[in-house]
Amino acid sequence: MKDKYLLLLIEDNEDDTIFFKRALSKAPFEYTLHIARTGKEAIKNVTQHPYDVIFLDYMLPDMDGLSLLEEFKKKGIELPIIFFTGYGSEEIAVQAMKKGASDYIVKNVGTNHLLKIPELIQQKTKEYKLMQEKKRIEMLKRNLISLVSHEMRGPLAAILNGLSLLKTTLPFDQLNNKVKKIFSISEKAGKDMMFMLDNFLLLSKIEAREIEEVIKETNINSLLHEIYESVKWLADEKGVKIILKLDKKIPTVKIASFLFSRAVINLIDNAIKFSPPDRNIYVSSKLSNGNIEIIVEDEGPGIPPEYLPVIFNKYKKVKKSTKGLGLGLYIVKKIVTEVLNGTIKVKNRPRGGAEFRIEIPIHHK
Repeated sequence: MKDKYLLLLIEDNEDDTIFFKRALSKAPFEYTLHIARTGKEAIKNVTQHPYDVIFLDYMLPDMDGLSLLEEFKKKGIELPIIFFTGYGSEEIAVQAMKKGASDYIVKNVGTNHLLKIPELIQQKTKEYKLMQEKKRIEMLKRNLISLVSHEMRGPLAAILNGLSLLKTTLPFDQLNNKVKKIFSISEKAGKDMMFMLDNFLLLSKIEAREIEEVIKETNINSLLHEIYESVKWLADEKGVKIILKLDKKIPTVKIASFLFSRAVINLIDNAIKFSPPDRNIYVSSKLSNGNIEIIVEDEGPGIPPEYLPVIFNKYKKVKKSTKGLGLGLYIVKKIVTEVLNGTIKVKNRPRGGAEFRIEIPIHHK
């Protein structure tokens, strides 16, 4: 049984339409072809029919092809679109690709440029189906991770609350060292698991673009003090000291403060994880070229050079023996670049250890 395709040609030139039909007549598959002469007619057709591939000419009576691509994007139309442009107009084709076109064909004198149309239809349809299947699987994975993380969080919170209650009701100082150690290990493991689950839930929301960005006036230095207080216990357990070096000239800014905090906490958590006891972690703020920089430095072993280009990749871990799933730094980059409109860089310090530098604009968009 032959494949069958539903195609749309957006073209107002009758001669080009005839040549296109002639090229299709030799295709090794069945097809139905619709013709739209204007951008307005094309939009109507696309919203009414499930096309497999769209062929779009740059010159139309009511709008150009680039503007029509933007209209498709506004309406959430994601289909394989092959863009036609004239000879010498490759720069327009590049713009079309940036606006959502899957491929382009440069019109030449004659009809040779149309010979590859049947092959393109099959190729782009296959690529589109694979892409949609990949998106579907990714969505299922995100939903599963979110569901499992959410369901585990409740019981884990109950366990942590129970441990906290026992510590306040039992004569803790009178317990032997073995029991105290069991309490400490259980509480630390529970908090580590809660931190991991929170990262999972946050990541699933960010990737699904379901995160609620609450933008509010924020004193960055005050927020860094709050972050310090929230992670100090973790540093104390490791025997590491966190030192704040804050620029008093940092202005109050409008920012997604919760997500900013999460990014900095993940960086500090990472620094603690790789710091030997009796070392320092430095958290600094400063103004730089009209932007705010947040720097987190540690005195650990540093990052192997081969890991520096991929350190922010998903599930990337420098050492397999370390706790965690390799999501912390990936989440940091997602927050900084996609939510805070900033940049993040990493390098090894000359005197040992790693330095992570976040740069965010003072005027948040």
